[in-house]
Parts: sequence; structure tokens; C-alpha cells
Amino acid sequence: MRSNKIILVILIATGMLAAGLLVVLFQSAPNKKMASSTANQETLPSIFSRGNIELPSETYEVAVRPLVALSGASKKEVFALRKEAVANSPFAQDGYEPSQEVFGSIVSGKPWIAANLCTDLITKRHVTKGPSEETRFINNPTALIAVEMPFAFSGLQDAWCTREDTNTIIQKIDYDGLHREISVEYLPFPFDTVKNNTFYAFNGVNARDLGYLYMYVDDARSSYHPVFLHEHNASNQVVELQNYIHVGFSCGAKNGCNNGSPRQTMLEFHEDPLGDSYTENREIYIKLWRQKPASSEEAADVTERIIIRPK
Repeated sequence: MRSNKIILVILIATGMLAAGLLVVLFQSAPNKKMASSTANQETLPSIFSRGNIELPSETYEVAVRPLVALSGASKKEVFALRKEAVANSPFAQDGYEPSQEVFGSIVSGKPWIAANLCTDLITKRHVTKGPSEETRFINNPTALIAVEMPFAFSGLQDAWCTREDTNTIIQKIDYDGLHREISVEYLPFPFDTVKNNTFYAFNGVNARDLGYLYMYVDDARSSYHPVFLHEHNASNQVVELQNYIHVGFSCGAKNGCNNGSPRQTMLEFHEDPLGDSYTENREIYIKLWRQKPASSEEAADVTERIIIRPK
């Protein structure tokens, strides 16, 4: 009987030891995996891991940098252009690298869609020679939110419009460090997007790259009122920006072109129907945050005024 008890005690002790080893094993494995995953994440610059940018307190005009041709350029050359532009903006920061989420999918040697992107709707092909469309953003990072006409869907003949018709070239940029506010000026938007079955849109490539992931159009503070195409839009809810650049096929070129994506329906709009009646500048007031705000009423990290000049 005594020997049986001894055997039983040994078995229980052995079982407890085995169970303890299993617990240690199951606790250790996830920790090792997590550490490995974290190490991998830290090797890539990320908009989500960046701290708050220390913005200058001065107020000054920021030079508008011109569009340049990128077709055939290497990714390294594109990144160098971007880094130079950021270094000469209020958002200059030590160690800046273009974020992988926004610029990581650019491919060296590819063509880029040209700025005159609404020339030929019959073949559905866009021009790829000359100044590149995306350099409006890449070269002007201070314009956190920019206006573009991203799609052209109809038209009766070639050259049915020009970039000058759509007037989405930035004319002037001012930075107000005291109020953390940016002003971006455009010529009037006379192009009839309703008649031509297309639309304007807000583009947040710059905002997203610099860590401002959320935007809201404060219609109450605006004097120009875009007519949004969809019920749920940036004037009635905070929108998370999704813009990035990658190789797509909308240009019609074999094997694709570097171009902007995706289509964000909540940022699409037609012109203010009363726009032509204004004799003074009209403004679209935009709020931007790095973290998602509890509501659109929350104070913005940075604000931007898109100013449309009168005719």
C-alpha cells in the first residue's frame, strides 16, 4: 500500500511538471512571434508610427514648385524629389522618408500619367509624356489636401478639355504658423463636370504621407460649397484618407503607369452652382487630424483653406 502511494505521488508530481512546461511553452511562443513581427515593422518608415511634427511658428508664403516629368524615372529619383520638397516645406523633419503606405508601390522605369490627363477619351488612353500629374502633389507637400479632376468619362472628340480648363494647378500657398493654417489658392473652376460626366475630388496624398489621416470639410465656415456626389461625404462626416501612388492601368500603357489611387467617393464633388456669381475669393475650410477625432467639432491639428479666386 505504501509503495502504491509513493508511485501515485511521483505520477502527480510528474504530471504537474509536464503541465508547467506546457504553460511555459504556450506563453513563450506568442511572445517570440510578436517580437519578430515588431522588429519587421520597425524596418519600414510608417505614417502610423511617426510622432507629432513640430511646425514652425512663422507666417510666410511657400513657393509653389512646378510640375516635372517622371516617366522612366527610378523610384530613388522620385523619393529624392519628394524629400527635397518636404525639406523646403513647413513639414521639414529630420530623417524624413516617404511613407511606404503612400509611395512604397511606385515602380522604377514606368511611365507616369501626364498633367494633361483629359485629352483623349475615345481610346481611353492618357498622355504619358511631359510633366507628370502626380508631381502636383509630390512637389508641393504643404498642400495637404489638393483639388484634382481624377477621371474623364465622356466627350465627343479628342482634346475635349485641357488642364487649363479644369484649373487644378495650384497658384499660391501660404503658411500661418500662429494658427497652424495653410491656404492654397486656385483659379476659378469653370469646367462643367455635370455636363461632361466627370467630377472634381479632394486628394490627400500629402496629408496621408505626413501623418494627417483624417479630414472634414467644415461647410459652416466655408464660403464656397461643393456639391458632393454622394450622400455620405466629407462635409457630413470625418473621412479617413486612403490616397496612395502605385502602378495602375487607367493610362492604357502596356504594363501600366505610376498613378494615384483609389477612388474615394466621399471626396468627389461638382462645382458650387453659385460659384460664378462671387466677386471675391471663395473658401473651402478643411480640418485635419493625425488621430481620428471623437467628432467633427473637435479642434483640428491643422486646418487648410482652399481658396478659389473670382473670375
